[in-house]
Amino acid sequence: MQSRFSFSTLALAGLLISTHAIAQDSSHWGVQGSYFRGDIPGPLVDKLDSLVEKPDITSKDWDAGVVRFHKDGSPSWAVEYTKMQLSGQGSKSLVDPVRQVVVGSQEIRGSGTIRGVMATKYVNFFSRKYFSGGLAFGGGVGKLEANYYRYQVPPGPIVITERKTYDYTIPTFQIVAQVDVRPVRWVSLSPFYGIRNGTIGMGGTVRIHITR
Repeated sequence: MQSRFSFSTLALAGLLISTHAIAQDSSHWGVQGSYFRGDIPGPLVDKLDSLVEKPDITSKDWDAGVVRFHKDGSPSWAVEYTKMQLSGQGSKSLVDPVRQVVVGSQEIRGSGTIRGVMATKYVNFFSRKYFSGGLAFGGGVGKLEANYYRYQVPPGPIVITERKTYDYTIPTFQIVAQVDVRPVRWVSLSPFYGIRNGTIGMGGTVRIHITR
């Protein structure tokens, strides 16, 4: 009787251990949040004839959502809510055509926000126990709300010459290179660099693994 009890206890313990191992080594869900900062490249701005002031346009982006992991802990795909804030400013000197001297400046100021949803697929070129790396391709849809105004600064009062507001539904996208480092089993830290919604920059993601 005692031998049967011992065998049954060992069998049950073995089943529990194997079940726990399978749960730990299977694909699983998680949550993630990221921050990105970028700029629209100057050569691209230079090609926009409507922006004669050649403004510097910068972006800040916050994302949060759910992520699916492979059984080795590397990210597989994610769906996130994304919010990007844009700001820009630039100026152009106004020259008197007769005297050929600067008599003032024309300046532009603008800001905008993109809110939307983006789905991302991670293509891992390599994956080890504690780290993986590859590319991330994302796409989605968002709402752009933006405005800008132009004004001249001659000798005397400032004169606003143009003011516009935009409210569009636009596609959102990203192509970034990223490395996913897992210092502990349930946390991933992922620096990345690439293109997000037309701006080039870098950022980082924190991922929390939800395992049983």
